Amino acid sequence: MAQLPRNGCLIPSLLVSGPEIDPATNQCCYTFLPPGECVTVANGTGRPFLVGARALHAAATPGAAWRAARAADETTPDVRRLSAEARAELARAWTGDALLEHASVASFGRFALELLAVGAPAELVEAAHHAALDEIRHARLCFALAGAYGGAPVGPSAFPFGGAVAVSEDLAAVAASAAREGCVGETLAAVLAAEQPGQAQDPAVRAALAVIAADEARHAELAWRAVAWAVATGGAGVRAAVIDAFAAAEEVLAGFAGGAVASPELTAHGRLGATESAAVLRRALDEVVRPAAAALLGASTSPGSAAAGAFSASFVAEVV
Repeated sequence: MAQLPRNGCLIPSLLVSGPEIDPATNQCCYTFLPPGECVTVANGTGRPFLVGARALHAAATPGAAWRAARAADETTPDVRRLSAEARAELARAWTGDALLEHASVASFGRFALELLAVGAPAELVEAAHHAALDEIRHARLCFALAGAYGGAPVGPSAFPFGGAVAVSEDLAAVAASAAREGCVGETLAAVLAAEQPGQAQDPAVRAALAVIAADEARHAELAWRAVAWAVATGGAGVRAAVIDAFAAAEEVLAGFAGGAVASPELTAHGRLGATESAAVLRRALDEVVRPAAAALLGASTSPGSAAAGAFSASFVAEVV
């Protein structure tokens, strides 16, 4: 597997899949996570499925098996005024988002198993399963957009689990992962997703983004609740692991330094450039993640810290 330099994300740049067929060009290609593009916050996508430092996702493949299940979710943007280059770029971008949303189904499935493995309350396990169902809908919406821009239905290949899924039973490790991927990654993704509908002009894109943004905010809240419960339950060791995870939050912004501004065509169809994304993420990190982390960790050290287990991220829900 090719290893590229770090791009400022919470995980390194990697060869994440390939070879596969690009539906926009019908050519064989490999998919890298390039500098400036971070799977943890890319355009409001959900929680990545990580194996070590590697983010796994399926390949894109022709077919309509993952089209919207309900007529209300059918997504048909107006492509008549778009250039061929813009349509190809939008097809590529929305296919990438769809594959990451598809991977989030697997990630939340594993998260639910890990919550069971560490003895988490039923409501957290239930919420993780609901989040996985949300991600199925997100993937369908994004695949529908990708197919509309590319001119042909597109969906995912079989997911590359490799025959096994590792489930951690270490509460500190589960809490740190939830803090890194959920409290940081999903909160930033939720704020970014909330920004996109205001920039997009196409009604179908705006409708899809509104659904995704609302769900991602709820997923971020789940992460904060899970980490608060873990810190209250596990004590100093878990708290130290969570502090380390939050300390790395700044790294996510480095990958957007010096990035490009999106063209008006792309912005109108829901794509923010690196420059715009970096500004949104900086505000989210400073105004949402850091204060919420301080509130969570402060609550976890107070007398009767079982109250921290009930930390519902109402603060996060109000500001996301």
